[in-house]
Amino acid sequence: MILTLNSNLRLLRTCATLVLLVLLFFVSTGQARADSTSGSQTLSVSPTLFQMNATPGQVWQSEIRVINVNNYDITVYPQVVNFAPQGEAGQGDFIPIFASETNGQTLAEWVDISKEGITIPKQQTVSVPFTIKCPQNAAPGGHYAAILIGTRPADGGAESALKTAQFVSSLFFVRVAGDVVESGTIREFRTTASVLQTPDVDFEVRFQNTGNVHLQPQGDISIYNMWGEERGTIPINHQTHFGNVLPQSIRKFNFTWKSEESAFDIGRYRAVVTLGFGEDKKNFVTSTTYFWIVPYKEILIFLSAIIAFIWFFTFAVKMYIRRMLLLSGIAPHQLPARLHGVRHDSADNERTVRIGSYITVTAPVRSSVNDLLSRLRTTDHAEGQIKIFVSFVAKNRLFFISTIILIGAIGAVLFVWNRMHTPPRPYEVTIGNPGAPLTISSEAIFYDNLKAQGNTIPPTAVPEFADVSLALVNVSGELGLAAKLRLSLESSGYKVVSLDGDMGRIDQKTKIIYNPEDQDAALTLSKHLYGAMLSADPSVPKKQLNIYVGTDQK
Repeated sequence: MILTLNSNLRLLRTCATLVLLVLLFFVSTGQARADSTSGSQTLSVSPTLFQMNATPGQVWQSEIRVINVNNYDITVYPQVVNFAPQGEAGQGDFIPIFASETNGQTLAEWVDISKEGITIPKQQTVSVPFTIKCPQNAAPGGHYAAILIGTRPADGGAESALKTAQFVSSLFFVRVAGDVVESGTIREFRTTASVLQTPDVDFEVRFQNTGNVHLQPQGDISIYNMWGEERGTIPINHQTHFGNVLPQSIRKFNFTWKSEESAFDIGRYRAVVTLGFGEDKKNFVTSTTYFWIVPYKEILIFLSAIIAFIWFFTFAVKMYIRRMLLLSGIAPHQLPARLHGVRHDSADNERTVRIGSYITVTAPVRSSVNDLLSRLRTTDHAEGQIKIFVSFVAKNRLFFISTIILIGAIGAVLFVWNRMHTPPRPYEVTIGNPGAPLTISSEAIFYDNLKAQGNTIPPTAVPEFADVSLALVNVSGELGLAAKLRLSLESSGYKVVSLDGDMGRIDQKTKIIYNPEDQDAALTLSKHLYGAMLSADPSVPKKQLNIYVGTDQK
C-alpha cells in the first residue's frame, strides 16, 4: 500500500526515492555486481520472492540466504523498504519508510531484521533471519516490501576493495485477509502491425488490476486463421511465480509469435487472449484482435497466373465456339466479325446468319474423334497409326493444351486449398521479459498442453541405460511429433532434458547423434525408434543423446 505524503515530506521522499531507484535493476535477478579496484564482486540472495497470506495479529518467521561467491569476505547490511509498481514493464520502485506518515500501515514497518553488518566468508552462504508481525489493524489487501542486502562504502583505507555500495533484494508480497477485492480487466490487446508479409507477429497485452490485492493473470493467446483453424498458442504466466500485477496498476506483457513462412498463410487472422485470476474466486476476462498476413510477392505471382489463365481460357472457348459454328454450316466468311478479331462500329456490317443444322456442345470433340477413328481404319501398320495419331494431336493441339492447363489449374486450386487447411505448422514464441526475453518452441508448448490434459504415463520399467539423458529436436515439419515421442520415451523410463524444434528443416529420417563412448546406448535407443540412423560426434557431451525427430516417427 502506498500512502500519500503531505507537502512538508514530499521533497524528502522524492530525494530518497531517487537514491534507491538505482537498485531497481536487481529486483528480477536477485544478483548484483560491482567493479572495484581489485576486480568484480558478486552477491545473490535466495529466495528472491516471498508470497504469503496473513491475518491481522499473525507473526511469521523465516530467513533469506545471502551467497558470497567471491574469493574474499564481504560485509553486508540489511535494509527494509516498501515496494511499489513503476511503469507498465513489471518494474518497481523502492520507497523508504516514513513512520510519521504511514502510522505502521506499510509492510516494511512490520518486518523486524537486524541492521547490523553481517560478514560472509568467501564462497559461503549466511542465513539472515527476520520476523513479520502483522498488526491487528492491518488494512485488508496487498502489502509490498523488499529486504535489501547490500554493501556500504568503506570509511577509507587503501586495503578496501569496496568502493561502491551495491544491493540485492528479496521481494515480499503479503496478502492480508479481510475485505479483499480481486478485480481486473484487459485494458488493451493489440498487434504492433495490422498487416504483415510473414507470420511474425508482435502482441501487446495490457492488464489492469482494479482491486486491492496483487493478481497474477494466467492464460493464453490463441491464434486462428481465416478458416477458424488454430495456428498457434502463446502461454501467459504458466509455471512462474512472477508476472504479478500490483493493485491499482497496469502491467504490459509483450509476446512474439513466429511461424514457418508459407505462401498459403494468407488471410485475416484472429487472436483471442483469455486470462484467469483470483484466489478466492476464479475470474476470467477475454479480448480479441485481428491482423492480416499478406505475402505480396506470392500474391503478385498468383494474380499474374490467374490473369494469364483467364486470357488463355477465353481464347480457347472462343476457338471452340468457332469450330461449333463451322460444324453447324456457317462458313468462315459468315462468322460474326468479333470472332475474327475485327471490330465494326457500323450497323451495316451486321449479318443475318442461318444455322444449317443443330449440334451439341460436344460435337467438335466427337467430330475430331470420329475423324481419327476413320483414318486409323485405313491402315493396319503400327507406324502408320502412330503418324496418324501424332497428326491428330498436332491438328487439335489447342484443345489438348487447353485441357492440360484446365486440369493443372484445378489441381493447383485443390493443392492450395489443402495446404491452407493443413495441421498447424511449427512456430516459436518469444516472451518479452525486460532485459531477458525467453523463446519457447511450439514443441515445448504442445508437450505442456499434453501434460495438462493428463496424457502422461508413469514409467513402467527402467531402461538399460537409465543414466543417459535425451535431447529432442523436431525436424519433421509436423507440430507435436517430438512432443508425443517425448511422452512415449518418458513412459519407457528415459530421461528427456530438452525439447525443441527447427522450423526451417524437414528430415525424412530420424537421426541420433551421440558421443562415441555412448555407442551401446545409442544402438539400444535406435531399436526403440524403429531403426533411427546413428551418427557419432565427439563434441556431443557424454551420457547425452541428441535425437533429431524426422517424419518416419509418424
